[in-house]
Amino acid sequence: RFLRSHPQGSGLAGSSVGWASSKGPVRSENQDRLLVAFYPSGLSVAVLADGMGGMREGAWAAATACATVATYFAANSGRPAEVVLADAFRAADSEVFGTLRGEGGAAVAALTWGPSGAFHAHAGDVRVYLHGRSGRMTQLTVDDTFEGLGKRSTEGSGHRAGLIQFVGMGQDLDPQVAEIEPEGRTLVLTSDGVHCLPHSVMEWIAGCAGNTRLLAQKLVALSEWNGGQDNATAIVISVEGPGAAFQEQIEYWIPGVCVLSALGAARSVREEPVAEF
Repeated sequence: RFLRSHPQGSGLAGSSVGWASSKGPVRSENQDRLLVAFYPSGLSVAVLADGMGGMREGAWAAATACATVATYFAANSGRPAEVVLADAFRAADSEVFGTLRGEGGAAVAALTWGPSGAFHAHAGDVRVYLHGRSGRMTQLTVDDTFEGLGKRSTEGSGHRAGLIQFVGMGQDLDPQVAEIEPEGRTLVLTSDGVHCLPHSVMEWIAGCAGNTRLLAQKLVALSEWNGGQDNATAIVISVEGPGAAFQEQIEYWIPGVCVLSALGAARSVREEPVAEF
């Protein structure tokens, strides 16, 4: 039920993950959804899903995708993270397709990081970026669109191209999973409302933002300044920070609330508006 609410504003999940989200000035609702989970093994997972506008139940598809990916890890903690990541996407695809029968879905990206390394996966045009110690911001994913097929775009197109893969399409889903090299310091997930910004601007902001939450805030605020033609969401993870390790429970974070699964309780965390600067 927590994932049904529209994310708005910004916040922190644990000590090393910042997020920000806005529906923007054009859209009537925010169909982006995000979730961050910390597991007793030391593994962490961040999921960002962008519901497909113009199709059925985009917000529901995005929420279902996030919940399924995160909870799938809880039930498969003993298996290699990269294998679980691919299977979690297929499980989410099955859940969404089972209800919407291909008439709705979500673009999804997810990151896992922990003792065994870091991995990313995606289906659609939600992106994963690496901001390295060199100051360069590198796009790690290739958009599952006709426009992005076979290349990494360095400039946003300003509109959403037709997706050739998304969670909810059915059994042909082939999530792209890859390991992330350890040289990076910050990982960034963005919906297309954010990465319509010029790559050079995103890179410049990443180099001077100061912390994960502030970087997420600035990316979303710039999207609004740039016209805000779509929902804009960013999740920023510092892989060099102290992280979050919970030895006795799984902890799920979503905008506005931290859900303690093992205790069956939830506590609210303060949301703040996206920063103006």
